[in-house]
Amino acid sequence: MESIDWKNISWKELKIKLSDDPNFLANLELARRIVNNYEVVINNFFGEMSKGLIRKLEQIMSKYDCDVFSEYFIFLSSPFDPVKKENEWHRISLYKALNDCKLISYVSSISCRYFYKLAKKEKKNNEIEEELLEYTDYEGLLLCDQEEEDDDNPNIKRMKQAYQDLPKRDQLVLRYMIIEKKSSIEAYNELEPLIHPIPKDGMTSEQVKNSWSIKRRQDAMGLMKGYALNKVLKKYNELKRNNYE
Repeated sequence: MESIDWKNISWKELKIKLSDDPNFLANLELARRIVNNYEVVINNFFGEMSKGLIRKLEQIMSKYDCDVFSEYFIFLSSPFDPVKKENEWHRISLYKALNDCKLISYVSSISCRYFYKLAKKEKKNNEIEEELLEYTDYEGLLLCDQEEEDDDNPNIKRMKQAYQDLPKRDQLVLRYMIIEKKSSIEAYNELEPLIHPIPKDGMTSEQVKNSWSIKRRQDAMGLMKGYALNKVLKKYNELKRNNYE
């Protein structure tokens, strides 16, 4: 039986071995080189090897505004080590060739699952935005930042009280995104210390957050804005029902 020094064979030889790899040793070596940031290997993997998969991911996200290639790369390469200034490729490192699975098949499975969830989240975001568009009277909320009272307008007084009753984070979300009209990314930069995503895939909350693309950060702010608006409107309606003036 041929003995192969997998760590030292050339990239050209490894590509040939990948085409006939019954024991998946070439696939394991491919994963090892990606995790170790071999530039030529990474370029090939995200080029020719991923073409068909990227087309499929683009179909999944066809109804939504998404840079599929960037999202795909960040999904696989995260987390990023700011000290070494290198990607750690956590998801690739989990590949063990289980169930006779090639690396690209494993990547296809986890990536499609991720993008289906992302598409579902985008759909939910769009539905929230459509609901919020139905509420057009932001006058009271826009005046929440002002100290003077408008004694003649009970609606504005209710909205100010509802705003003051919100948790601090929700107040800041509405302040930055509606009162001050900051962009999603500007608001994210202000609120980033208060954002704590759920740890997953072996990553800490901070690592998950650091792995987010610009699109994911914008989506996070969109959701936070929607939740904060729903809360303030719920409190406003409660005050109205209780005849608060």
